[in-house]
Amino acid sequence: MGVNMSSRRRLLMLENALPLEYILRTNISCNGSIYFDTGYLVHSSDRIEICGRVSTAQKNGVFGVESSSGNSFYFINDGKNAIVGHGHLTSECQGCISTDISNFVFYNSGLSVDDTVLITPFSNKEFKSDLPLFIGAINKNGTPCELERGTFYYLKIYNAKGVLIRSFVPCTRNSDGEQGLYELVYQRFHPKISV
Repeated sequence: MGVNMSSRRRLLMLENALPLEYILRTNISCNGSIYFDTGYLVHSSDRIEICGRVSTAQKNGVFGVESSSGNSFYFINDGKNAIVGHGHLTSECQGCISTDISNFVFYNSGLSVDDTVLITPFSNKEFKSDLPLFIGAINKNGTPCELERGTFYYLKIYNAKGVLIRSFVPCTRNSDGEQGLYELVYQRFHPKISV
């Protein structure tokens, strides 16, 4: 199921107006050399909704964190297969992903793509990451790994009660043209980080 990005952009502009300092973008292209640090310590019961696409048949870290304690919360997509980590578990789904624009939902009960459940269940172990979640890479003990080559449209994080706690949209800062993600709940700009 495709996403009408012009409709998505209009909806975001109407519902989540950015401060005048920022211009909403339809997407941000990740070329394997940028990522975003959300500053958010993910909880095992969080649900993440992300819209994006990968452009190459390599491991693309769509989002994630993996700490030295062994707890992980990540999603890797190579344009064909999905690899996910949750707690101490890793699961894979062969041939279930395409390079089309897709809506992914990742939470402790599994992974779905465009409303089709692909992987279930995940770990029921409760944990909280000790490192922040990265978008466009996996935060592995503070180092960005598996940098993504693809296009990012938005990411939302909901807690176990279904409350929206983070909402990231692509934007450009007017003052210097810096591209990044604007987080709408706490109203904070996260500039791209180049490696």
